[in-house]
Amino acid sequence: MSGSKPPFAFDGIRILFIGHDPIGTTGTASKYFYPVIAAQLGAKVAVVGDWSGAAPQMPWGIRVFDVSMAGGGRCRAKKVREVVRNFCPDVVHVFFHRGFGWYRYHCGDLGAKWVVDVRGPLLATGLRRSVSRLLNNCERLGYDATAGHSIGSVDTVFGKWVAKSACHTRIGVDVKQFAQRSHLTSGPFRFVYVGGIDRRRQLETMLRAFALASKKMNLTLDLIGDGDDTEALMDLVSREGINGVRFLGRFPHSKIAEMLAVYDGALSYIGPSVYDSGPPLKTLEYFAAGLPVVASDTRGNRMLMSAGVEGVFDPEGTTESLSDAMVQLAGSDIQVLSGNARRKAEASSWQQVVPVDLSNLYSRILA
Repeated sequence: MSGSKPPFAFDGIRILFIGHDPIGTTGTASKYFYPVIAAQLGAKVAVVGDWSGAAPQMPWGIRVFDVSMAGGGRCRAKKVREVVRNFCPDVVHVFFHRGFGWYRYHCGDLGAKWVVDVRGPLLATGLRRSVSRLLNNCERLGYDATAGHSIGSVDTVFGKWVAKSACHTRIGVDVKQFAQRSHLTSGPFRFVYVGGIDRRRQLETMLRAFALASKKMNLTLDLIGDGDDTEALMDLVSREGINGVRFLGRFPHSKIAEMLAVYDGALSYIGPSVYDSGPPLKTLEYFAAGLPVVASDTRGNRMLMSAGVEGVFDPEGTTESLSDAMVQLAGSDIQVLSGNARRKAEASSWQQVVPVDLSNLYSRILA
């Protein structure tokens, strides 16, 4: 296996990963690659999840336990306790979800070290966020470490005082899944946006910015994804005569990886929202396809991209500033930016980040 050599000896360490969503659904890439790469490094690995009787075949001798028939809450936790007793892990690595605290409570003192890993920001705001944080911290009692893909996301879930001491378990990208960008030489500059098309994401600003930019340059924009705002945005495009925009709908992730090769640039637009704190995986996946990016200037995007190297930041988040950023990218040396983007993705592959991050995390709690 290629990648960074970890300073921590994984040989013989027994690690149990616990998730809630089935592997292969949206947002679960880390729940696949973390166990697989830990096993490649020599650990004895098992995974627990809800697969409704259709548990996946995992490589590298990873054992799979399906607890979908156990129900929720305490019933599920009791089933997990049986798994912990049988597998005897040194580390139980729990991907955060509501009810994660029941596992630690029901397992008692079975000798394992416990980690809760935050893979996305808490979307609740205001009083709901405060109440959720309180409940989440109650569930966190008894855990030996907290980790997350960004301090900002851990902050939304548990608060700043927990985020300050959290370990960093970065997002990565499966570079081999993405074909290199086709170097188009004629026709319009083709932008693509991949992601949810829901009201929370405020994509009207992105479409209006594209309308302004397309008056200055020959541009097109394809949106890949769906959501509760699709119809309203299609009406906006039709009503205001915004040319060059297509809503392509939703596709399997593997198909999207193929589709990206025909574009010239990508939009990692994140409206003012609760998504600001998390590093968007879409940005890394655009890079893997060799696409330079127009990125909203959020904490998450700043973790992944450097201005003028892999793309262009929209500094203000307004229709006008986003339009200017689109024009700037379309007029840049795309070949250079494309090469930089691909190299950034290769340096951020799962095979590169997982050995280092798990090594840092597990050496802290097993020392």
